[in-house]
Amino acid sequence: MAGETVLVVDNREDSIKFLRTYVLQPNGYKMIEATDGADALKIALSKKVDLIISDLVMPRMGGLELLEALNHRNIDTPTILMTFHGSEGTAVRAFRLGARDYIIKPFAIDEMLTAIDRALTEARLRQERDALTQTVLKVNQQLESRMQELRFLYGIGRSVTSLRDIEPILNRIVDAAAFLTEAEEGSIMLVDEESGDLYLRAARGLNEKKASSFRIKMHDSIAGQVVKSGQPISIGGQNEDDSFKVKTGYFVKSLLNVPIKNKDDIIGVLAVNNKDTARAFTERHLNLLTALADYASVAIDNASCAAWNGLSEVRDRRKINRARTSSWGSSGTE
Repeated sequence: MAGETVLVVDNREDSIKFLRTYVLQPNGYKMIEATDGADALKIALSKKVDLIISDLVMPRMGGLELLEALNHRNIDTPTILMTFHGSEGTAVRAFRLGARDYIIKPFAIDEMLTAIDRALTEARLRQERDALTQTVLKVNQQLESRMQELRFLYGIGRSVTSLRDIEPILNRIVDAAAFLTEAEEGSIMLVDEESGDLYLRAARGLNEKKASSFRIKMHDSIAGQVVKSGQPISIGGQNEDDSFKVKTGYFVKSLLNVPIKNKDDIIGVLAVNNKDTARAFTERHLNLLTALADYASVAIDNASCAAWNGLSEVRDRRKINRARTSSWGSSGTE
């Protein structure tokens, strides 16, 4: 893993050139130069540096003094010291100050590369650990989000099969649609069989005045296009300045409309939109809304069947009552 930034500190141009030409650049490292410890300290305080390779003896501030200054400021940048005139005592002091390695000049290219790898191993492992931790956290968050979505869909499914009254079911579907997509508004619009217009059947986020008069012409609306084509439409979310007309005088920043299908017929539209925030809807949002639209279709179909069965039952009772009345009349005549 190269690409790290290495600060080379040496007052000898030949040493800097050797490290740049034969060690660092050929192996993908980025390099910053300083000619003494004082300048190196300023760079380490102002820029992100992954490794310092410093000469031991330099004017103004040498390598040991640089290590002391870094420690004093709680900067734990891995550091390799190099020198022509090493001693056991100097090496011990360097390691006590936190140097990762101590190399005697002249050194071989492989010797320095090995020292660099050793010095950066801890930082690289830390970065890999942090990246893995972030990945695990992200996956856990995604799993929790999916579980929450499944719980919502399961709850809606139970409502569809257990509740007879369609009103709370449709309102619950709209609430779930707005919550799962983080939308500012949500609605279910159904096709008026007499006029062909779309009228509001359930809503979340719309005020009562708007909701009561919310009707949309089929030929002049995005929802109407969804009914005619049978395909979902997602618009907006890219630019804060863009707005799209939902109906006359009513504009939104982004929207997602999916058809509510009953067999081969499109009977309405499940819609979510953001009126004030340009936040785009995703493929995942589309899948969730499609599932909720299917629940809405089942609920509407069940309500229609229940209404039809109720009407048939009333008719059957009337027939029985008429038959009984006729029978009683005939019996009295005899």
